[in-house]
Amino acid sequence: MKVKTVTYSQLFSFGRFQNETIGYTAELEQKENPDQVLEELRQKTILQHHMNQQARDEGKDIRFIKRVERDSRNELDAIRDRFIRLQAGLSDLGVEVGVLDGLRNSIQQYEARLDEMKTELREKLEVSE
Repeated sequence: MKVKTVTYSQLFSFGRFQNETIGYTAELEQKENPDQVLEELRQKTILQHHMNQQARDEGKDIRFIKRVERDSRNELDAIRDRFIRLQAGLSDLGVEVGVLDGLRNSIQQYEARLDEMKTELREKLEVSE
């Protein structure tokens, strides 16, 4: 029997009720060993599955980073709003508000550090690609 093509495919599960089928077909050249080509297709299929899984994991990481960024921004906005209300209330009472300058500086430092962290995470994600 003369084998002209070989095909390998595999079903991979990667989550609850989630799966993917990956497969390849190769046309054999003269004197190529079908078993050897089949093994190469099997390895290529597994490698592709690992690359797909890595892309899915990186997508999860990006979604997590965005959620942390959003939550941090919301928390910072709430702190800033409370600070403004506190400062206005103290001014209405005639209280010296110079003490609150330190809090304002802390908020600005927190914002700057948040921006630095976002930049670092983006750079790490670009390197992993």
